[in-house]
Amino acid sequence: MKIGDYVIFYVKGAFIQSGRIKYKQMSEDMSLALWPRSKRGKTWPCIFFLEDLRRIQIDISLLAELGGYKSTWKRLQGFQPLNELGMTNIFKKYGTIENFLFGENQDILENEEELIEEENKAEQEAGKLTTQELRERAIRAITKPPKEVKTTYYPRDPNVAAHAKSRAHGICELCGQKAPFEDMKHVPYLEVHHVLMLSKGGRDSIDNTVAICPNCHRKMHILHDKSDEDKLKGKAK
Repeated sequence: MKIGDYVIFYVKGAFIQSGRIKYKQMSEDMSLALWPRSKRGKTWPCIFFLEDLRRIQIDISLLAELGGYKSTWKRLQGFQPLNELGMTNIFKKYGTIENFLFGENQDILENEEELIEEENKAEQEAGKLTTQELRERAIRAITKPPKEVKTTYYPRDPNVAAHAKSRAHGICELCGQKAPFEDMKHVPYLEVHHVLMLSKGGRDSIDNTVAICPNCHRKMHILHDKSDEDKLKGKAK
């Protein structure tokens, strides 16, 4: 691989990320700072630095078709360049590599909820590391470029929301504590929550809407605890 080449990353039947090689370096010391040795004591000293990282969604079957690979070509390990037939077909069908990777043929599913869920899972995995390991990784962390996301907006009736807050009288309908603070208009601050989320088919109605404190609201979206859901169903009426 050379500087300027595109690299795409494969996970579970699809290529989901692309990047372009900006720089490469042979360094055993740097390799050991990033990864442990293999069971045989070997290192991976050839290190590539990428730029222009982007989310993509390319099913492996498409590349198999373009490159004339067997239909059983569904497991990739290490680095594997696309063959000459595949490159020829990409230029013939799409004109440029960029059109193939980022053009309208891609069904890029970037929505805010999925990205937040991915980040939460990654944070949970990171939480298994020691404080020192986390510090070392955090020091090496690179600020990632912003992403454009697609989202589905679910209209909410202001009367339904206002009813839930009025019914709560400034008291969280889950933990039973007073609202943690008042807003600029001196109204106790509670957040409206749909017991069955709108994205899961829930209705924006008074029998599916409660007013809870920010802490409990975040708790509901992270834990999805059934006993808490049952308690809130009894409050929503």
